[in-house]
Amino acid sequence: MSRREDFDLNGTRALVTGAGSGIGLDMARAFLARGARLVINGQDTEKLERARHGLDPARVIAVPGS
Repeated sequence: MSRREDFDLNGTRALVTGAGSGIGLDMARAFLARGARLVINGQDTEKLERARHGLDPARVIAVPGS
């Protein structure tokens, strides 16, 4: 099994906190690239919605809050 197959996340869901920017947003991109569907969370509602639309709105749900 290759390393890439080890990280196949098709059919999974992930919650990424702090996903409006920085490391959280990068983690969200990485999970999406591996096939996961996401719930992203962050304190800034506008920043979180921009992040969701910049990712894949069909596979990402944004839930604002701390």
